[in-house]
Amino acid sequence: MTQQLRGPRPGIPHGSRPVRSSQSGAVTSAPSPRAASASVEPEELVRPSTQRDVPQHAPPVARAPQVPPDVVEELRATPAAEEPLSSQYERVRLLSNHVFYEWRDLSARKFDVFDQAKLARAVRLRNMTLLLDVLASTSNRDPRTLAVSDFRALALWHKGNSYLQNKMRISYTSIYGNRLEGIVADAVEVRESPLQKSRPEYLEAKARGFAVPTARDLETISSQELGDEVLFLFDKAQFIDPEPLADRIAELESKGDRAASITARIEKLDVMARGRTVDALFVDIEEFAAAFSAFGVQEVAKVRDTKFEPKTALAYLEKTLASLPVDDPEFEDTWKEARAEYERIKVGLEREENVKAKIEEVPLTFNQWTMFPYT
Repeated sequence: MTQQLRGPRPGIPHGSRPVRSSQSGAVTSAPSPRAASASVEPEELVRPSTQRDVPQHAPPVARAPQVPPDVVEELRATPAAEEPLSSQYERVRLLSNHVFYEWRDLSARKFDVFDQAKLARAVRLRNMTLLLDVLASTSNRDPRTLAVSDFRALALWHKGNSYLQNKMRISYTSIYGNRLEGIVADAVEVRESPLQKSRPEYLEAKARGFAVPTARDLETISSQELGDEVLFLFDKAQFIDPEPLADRIAELESKGDRAASITARIEKLDVMARGRTVDALFVDIEEFAAAFSAFGVQEVAKVRDTKFEPKTALAYLEKTLASLPVDDPEFEDTWKEARAEYERIKVGLEREENVKAKIEEVPLTFNQWTMFPYT
């Protein structure tokens, strides 16, 4: 599985529910004969007791407590508790800390053989809708509503829990200029970066018209042939909140626009840019994206160049150093790494040592089509 990713930066309709255990639910015990014979009448049907009606030895009639009307309305407005999940479900940790959602939990169960079959079909057809359908059937939340980084966390949970082996084929160019391909498995380090923003901060940003891209956006983009201009605009418009545009999206969908969410947000992008410079709006979007998208899980593979040859590598690094702008901050880290490796190899050759390639860290780019084995 060669990991690739196209598209902008960064299931199932809500009626679908995960499989529940037939043993789950409330536990009731059989009533005792004494309890079964007891009953409580509504207060308005209990006649006021009198000295003549009630024997002297009988206890006074207990009246039901009065419930204030405002409490009654609050109880009526309280949603019914969700059906408890089967013991097969486990909590999935999200580094967004649920800042983007009304709910505070995400749980999932491992794939079974039928899920694997559906997943293999989704990957073979490159069909994001089918893939999200599988994840929805194994989760207690609709994965389409997840921020892209949280969707990645759910996929990585399955990768680590639904499979005994986590093999992935990668391709990369080493620091010595060699193009390599290989399978990585155990030599993968998982690094976590929690979101540093709070829910009130996110709600304030939503009030200004912004929102984080979701897995639904990945689904829409993967199902459409979008031109370069549309992709450029949606790279910005994906951070526009679609919720206030629900009516416009429905109108576009009724006219056959299969990318209605994209169209509506690009229209909103145009409206937001009026009366100011486009660059100012794009700066606002980039600042929002940097603040609310800089979180998640990053897998890093540790690999060694198998085509390494010291003298060839030294010559390549010398050319790299000559081509990099020394004073450009963007290339400062690259220059330092190349310089340090050049000096290491040079000294090793002068000492006639057995110089080996360094272990490099290769970030694994998220790709839903190469995430799961056996597909």
